Amino acid sequence: MSLSEQQALDAAFDALSHPARRAVIDRLACGPAAAKELADVYATGFPTLMKHVRLLENQGLICSHRVGRVRIYRLDVGRLEQIGRWIDARCRISHRTTSPRPSLIAGRQAEWDVASA
Repeated sequence: MSLSEQQALDAAFDALSHPARRAVIDRLACGPAAAKELADVYATGFPTLMKHVRLLENQGLICSHRVGRVRIYRLDVGRLEQIGRWIDARCRISHRTTSPRPSLIAGRQAEWDVASA
């Protein structure tokens, strides 16, 4: 992984570290929403919510477009999938290194049988 990819991943995890930003992600997982809809759902001031939304957008986790005077936000699924692939890779590595090998278990089983006899 390149340095820029590592920095982007760090920034994404930092963006997801705040509960309000995770709540925005959870809401947008259900579908696109206008900024006003996001503000109505969360009991926070509009300016505070928009700071969180802008941070998520700057990190590429959500994106927006204008429809008339309304800004509509949606998830950037590609960015979330990238984070998911990184997590999945670590889980696969961890599973391989922590799973007992069958030959090791068979050897230990013989020792356990002798010890319990």
